[in-house]
Amino acid sequence: IKPQAGQTTPTTRAPITTIQAQGLCTNKLQLVIFLENFGAGTSEYSSATPASLGFTTTYTEQSRPTPDGSYAIVNDVPHDYGSWINGTDHTGNGKGDGYMMLVNAAGNPGEVFRRTVYNLTPGSRYQFSAFISNINYGSNLIKPNINFEIRTTANDLLAMASSGDIPETPTLTWKEVGISFVSPLTSVIVVMVTNSPGTGGNDFVVDDISLRVCQGAQTAPAITAPITSKRDCIFTAERVLNLDIRSLVQEEC
Repeated sequence: IKPQAGQTTPTTRAPITTIQAQGLCTNKLQLVIFLENFGAGTSEYSSATPASLGFTTTYTEQSRPTPDGSYAIVNDVPHDYGSWINGTDHTGNGKGDGYMMLVNAAGNPGEVFRRTVYNLTPGSRYQFSAFISNINYGSNLIKPNINFEIRTTANDLLAMASSGDIPETPTLTWKEVGISFVSPLTSVIVVMVTNSPGTGGNDFVVDDISLRVCQGAQTAPAITAPITSKRDCIFTAERVLNLDIRSLVQEEC
């Protein structure tokens, strides 16, 4: 259609390609693209900021107490609330002063972590993961649940996996959760988003967030889905390695 005077021809981005997504790599991890362990220090609260560490979050920094919708970078879980349990970070530098990110999640989904990564090799498989522990115990409160998302630099969703509910334990019990994916692009955005409704509980610590290269065969079936950049039309889900794996698929809409 020829545009009339004063009009411009709309531009449409072509479909990106396909992406394979599944659970964590079942074999050895190789090259580390990035590793966020939040550093270490003797002060209970770190002076580091998301900007200084190279990521963004929609949560607000707030220390003692750390209320709903806020975070703190700490080397021990503080006694802000009666249901919170003490514990130190996952990295474990031997001194007990390693930092971790404590999140008191809001009732609505919020971004815990967002980072753009560059110089990926299209066709290679990567693992985006983190170690997470519930910090509530004994009160049967809302359990944290985190979505791990892979997005284009235009913020189109490529793939997503849910951690599932992170259970209560009497001591900090670190669980590695995340997603592995075959990148169709040289640059992507990796995002962690809270996925549990409500604020009665939904508190957790996260450490050692990383993107690594996977090597070798995978034991879980891969999911392949066409990707459209027009809009998020519909999701399909398949149970793989106890994770809800969702890939964006194209439909007429």
